[in-house]
Amino acid sequence: MDLNLRTTTIGAQVSFLDSQKVRYIRGAVTISEAVVPPNPITGIKALPAGTIIGRNGAGLYEPYIPGAAAVPGTASTVTLKASAGGLRDDIVITAIKPGVAGDEIKVQLVDPDAANATLKVVVETDTIKVYVATDGTKAITSTIAQVIQAINAALFVKDIVVANPAAGTTDTDVVIAVAATPLAGGVDPIPAGAPNVVPSAILADHVTFTDYSPSGGVVHANQVVRAIDQARVIEARLPAPIDAYTKACLTGITWV
Repeated sequence: MDLNLRTTTIGAQVSFLDSQKVRYIRGAVTISEAVVPPNPITGIKALPAGTIIGRNGAGLYEPYIPGAAAVPGTASTVTLKASAGGLRDDIVITAIKPGVAGDEIKVQLVDPDAANATLKVVVETDTIKVYVATDGTKAITSTIAQVIQAINAALFVKDIVVANPAAGTTDTDVVIAVAATPLAGGVDPIPAGAPNVVPSAILADHVTFTDYSPSGGVVHANQVVRAIDQARVIEARLPAPIDAYTKACLTGITWV
């Protein structure tokens, strides 16, 4: 590799450069044609100047392709009809962590069938049980607001789920017993995919991998081309947008 900066006159093909001071990789680089798709009309394989490249496992270079973006998961949830107020929804329970594991959580409002019971929240196996409060006649006295507050304050439980009033509910209404009801709809997040190569240079020239055979067909071959790893580069003139990972890897490039 040439470690000296040098002033070079650059043609129109590499007009993405903001300065004539560039550093080329000594001996050029060999670009693999195997991963370059052909033009669907002409059958010609080509890469424009300014393409970001990196070395693959075979020691050849190829155009950098970012890994797939991460996809956030979806948290499991359930809406309880927890009062005698007709068919309306009352309490929304949502898992803290996204993913299908949240579908294993159940929530139950339990009538203790006892006089002067106090409101408490416990976890029994896979079920969050809310034992509601009663008066001296065993009538339930806990309101929707009190049940929500109790769930969100209970040790361990508050790290698993969060409770909120459903739209349109009257949170001063007294709750009713609700059978154990599972959360549903959880979707696991998908982590970001790995890129095909680590970005290490920028193509200095347009490169074509295709020749025509005597029979009129096309023949593709790897090409040895110039590449730059230090320069001032006008980002907006490159053939594709530059991501943060590329910028972090190409430490010799100043982006302008």
